[in-house]
Amino acid sequence: MNKWTDFRVPAHNCPVCNHILDAASHPEHDKPPAPEDATICIKCATVLIYNADMSLRVAQQNEIDMCGPGMPEIIRAIKEIHKTKEAS
Repeated sequence: MNKWTDFRVPAHNCPVCNHILDAASHPEHDKPPAPEDATICIKCATVLIYNADMSLRVAQQNEIDMCGPGMPEIIRAIKEIHKTKEAS
């Protein structure tokens, strides 16, 4: 099992749901996110891209496609977690 590395990033709101995002985690990298890296909003599961100033924008479909085949599974998992929490 991979150890997830957690990083603090400048706090910015998700441009879709307005959730404040101030941390990032990754199971395979030991460096913090950089401009043009992708992330996923933990609240609404939107794929986002870090801008040069580390603010966030919604990823375009071609950027999502470049994230690899595991991205849809990660998005589904986040949405399922929220459905489970809402049902409790």
